[in-house]
Amino acid sequence: MVIFVHEFDVLKGNTLVWTNGDAKTLEGLEYTVLPSGIHLRNTDTVYFKLDGKPGLAVFKQNTMELEASQHHIDRSKVRMFSFGTIFDHPMDYEQLSLYEGGMKDALERWWKDQDYSVLEEWDEKQNGDDTSNFDFNGTCLTIGPIVLQLWRCALLQERILILNKGVEVKKCNQLCHLLTKMASLEGGTYCNAMTITMLNADQFKSFEAWCATTSDEILIYDTDLFDKLVIWDPNGIHLRDSMKEIKCNEVDFTVFKSLTSDDLSTFNYQYESSIIWSKLIIDGLFMLFTGNLYKPWYHLELAPIEHPDFVQYFSERTHDIYQRLKAIVELFPTQDSIYQNANILIDLRLDYFNDTDFIRQLSQHWFEKPVIPSYIDLSFLF
Repeated sequence: MVIFVHEFDVLKGNTLVWTNGDAKTLEGLEYTVLPSGIHLRNTDTVYFKLDGKPGLAVFKQNTMELEASQHHIDRSKVRMFSFGTIFDHPMDYEQLSLYEGGMKDALERWWKDQDYSVLEEWDEKQNGDDTSNFDFNGTCLTIGPIVLQLWRCALLQERILILNKGVEVKKCNQLCHLLTKMASLEGGTYCNAMTITMLNADQFKSFEAWCATTSDEILIYDTDLFDKLVIWDPNGIHLRDSMKEIKCNEVDFTVFKSLTSDDLSTFNYQYESSIIWSKLIIDGLFMLFTGNLYKPWYHLELAPIEHPDFVQYFSERTHDIYQRLKAIVELFPTQDSIYQNANILIDLRLDYFNDTDFIRQLSQHWFEKPVIPSYIDLSFLF
């Protein structure tokens, strides 16, 4: 196990100031543990990997304190440090998080007089917490209804890059872990690369099924690197592919509303009503002939769920989809492509008009055979 301290020096930039290991093996790591934008926060935590080994770095700085106490910051008094540990055995986010509290305490004690024996003492004891700080429910609620689109991306084993534009690195690392847990449902395998930079991003072009966070905005222009891009800034979370922004549909909002009593108006930016002629015609006919007394068959209404468990919810829902598609594939063993009525999407609480392609890709991924739901297409009238 290796421990180290990196500093952002106002004259030299990111610098390794101390380690109990080989300094050469840490070259370039300073840009991971001191990413751009981290100076906007007093403290933060960075989860990362170096040569396949998991690492954890806790950050602390004093510039905001100096700004509050001085009209002009004395650069000689600026202190920005990351204390990090690289572990020898494999660990995921939750296992790494057990050491976060102990490392923060060690950094606080070291901060007073920079006595490196304090850090060495932590290295010897490796005191950790009993439970992880990862909150699956809380992360889902923070992300909002777009988490349902991210769940789809994870099940399809897509490469997802999360751009951090001014929020905590730790929050983005938590989102990576959330996606990893979702992608592993029904036996999926997925790599959580945690935090990457422009120095090591190229290697992931040859990888499949991974997610990572970065603060290097230049990476979002390399569209060969990822399938989906998440941009997380102080105003919210946006999901994109290489061409356009991806938003929630009406069904996603209905589902998410059943899982929380919170006001969803702050997430309205994540919703967009897509223009589908068949839906517009059918909605119009139901309104004309029933006075909106009856809703079309694809309209979804869900009662609120008391004390929802998002882990259980996504696990059960994914399992339901898996079992339904498995039964369909087994029913038509000789067909290369299986066409089904789009009502199966209603049964699975998916969007009748928008989730056809998702089910086709998911069935192809799971069973190497596409199940293609087909809905009533009235677009020929135009």
